[in-house]
Amino acid sequence: MSEISNIRYVRDIGLIATSLSGHLKIFDGFDFKEIWRTSNKTRKQVYHTQMCCFDVSVKLGIMATGGTEGKLLLLDPYALGIIGSVEAH
Repeated sequence: MSEISNIRYVRDIGLIATSLSGHLKIFDGFDFKEIWRTSNKTRKQVYHTQMCCFDVSVKLGIMATGGTEGKLLLLDPYALGIIGSVEAH
């Protein structure tokens, strides 16, 4: 992972970090071992984005990332998978 664009600790999920190069990593909140990662290299072209911001709804079980190109990527941080994407702007 290159530069970190956003980082947040969510108790139910762990430590979440994103980068402008399209990496998203989730780490265990206690020992910081990597639990899951996704990147533009491993995702389908339709899911490529530069992740500059994100938010998590623990209640809905959804994470939304925003990219510099206006793409919104929806993820399920509990099932560790991508739900979909949409051009938001």
